[in-house]
Amino acid sequence: MAKNNNNLLAVLAIFVVVLSLISFGVTLYKFNQFKEQITGYASGYVNLTVTTATSINMSDDRVNWSGGTVNANEPNATLISYGNGAAVVTRGNWSTDGVDAMIVQNIGNVNCSLTIQSSKNASRLLGSVSGTNESFQWNVTNKDANSCINVSVGQLGSFVDVNITSGGTNFCSAFAFHDNRDEIYIDIALTVPPDTNSTFLGSEQTATLTILCT
Repeated sequence: MAKNNNNLLAVLAIFVVVLSLISFGVTLYKFNQFKEQITGYASGYVNLTVTTATSINMSDDRVNWSGGTVNANEPNATLISYGNGAAVVTRGNWSTDGVDAMIVQNIGNVNCSLTIQSSKNASRLLGSVSGTNESFQWNVTNKDANSCINVSVGQLGSFVDVNITSGGTNFCSAFAFHDNRDEIYIDIALTVPPDTNSTFLGSEQTATLTILCT
């Protein structure tokens, strides 16, 4: 009888040891899972690509002088727009009411190169019979400081003759897109001759400016 009791105790002891080992294994597995959660072993990722966008907007897209004439006995009349709206007319009777600069804004998210093309030059817009006492010029200035940067000498802040050459005239090799420096003025200066060709008289003459930003 004592021998049977000893065998039973031995089996129970082995069973307890096995059960303890199983319990220890389960506990270790759970602990490793918990450790993984609290120590940052798991990884997460956020991927994002911001695409470039080149876009410009004109909040004021015309300089409109309407009707007028050169004063008597004058060689020409001069009409000049300025960014702040203080347009000037000399030796002529055109009105300056509502005349101000065109305004171009870079609304994209990258700098771009600004080029302006015109459909007409001075002779095609003003039509002097003699071909003298006429001019058509444009002037790019910064509405926001440092909007137009890396420009050629003499191209920014100066009135220069409009030309119709292929490719236009580049004014800003880098036209900025930042909120506080992304706007420019385009002003126009005209010297109007008194001997305008009869085919030009009484009809509105328009030069279309194409602004490219690439």
